[in-house]
Amino acid sequence: MQQLTIARLTTATIYRIFFLGLLFGCVPIFLVLGILGYFDLATLHWNNRPVTGLRAVIAGPFIGLLFALVGTAFFGSAAAVGLWLRSKFLPLDIQYVEKQGFDA
Repeated sequence: MQQLTIARLTTATIYRIFFLGLLFGCVPIFLVLGILGYFDLATLHWNNRPVTGLRAVIAGPFIGLLFALVGTAFFGSAAAVGLWLRSKFLPLDIQYVEKQGFDA
């Protein structure tokens, strides 16, 4: 594991990290909820209306995408401000593992 010291991250990098993390975390969860909604084991809601059946399977990933976008806007902004404030006092140390056999 290698370590990298940086002065600060750009806001685009912070938003990208948050969006990808929320996207790959939320969309599968909402897809599972949509599949459960297809079998009437769970109910998704959109505009205070229940979404069940095949519509739930289709709507689930889109609700997850919307959740990821809104979460990125709020949590990414809070993290960007917090990391910007921290960069005024201390550098940031990042540990990373270099990928083996990567030919670009």
